[in-house]
Amino acid sequence: SIRGTGNLIKLLHQDYGLHRFRILVNRSGGPLESRKLFAELHKYTDPFLDVQLHYIGAVPSDEAVARAVRKRQAVVDGYARSKFARAFRDIALKTEAWPLPTHPAGHVEFFVEQLARSSRG
Repeated sequence: SIRGTGNLIKLLHQDYGLHRFRILVNRSGGPLESRKLFAELHKYTDPFLDVQLHYIGAVPSDEAVARAVRKRQAVVDGYARSKFARAFRDIALKTEAWPLPTHPAGHVEFFVEQLARSSRG
């Protein structure tokens, strides 16, 4: 939801000092719907947060996802020609062009490590 995503961005901004967010719309009904949702999110976060939101694309709602889940396989493997798999590959190609950070900023980069440590007690 817009509100839930906006609240997560707010939390990451306030607690971890993050300012830039790349937004991927999931279960999209199409390009127009995706852009509209992004605009709503931007409108929701803009008045009270000093953050930059960047739209990176969308993955469509696709029955192939449910079929892959039932078969316990990745959509891109089991349904490579599905709308979802094609969109996912397109976005993956875009991410390859993103600049790599020169050093960790100490924010969410270590999230998995922190999660593993906290689960051990």
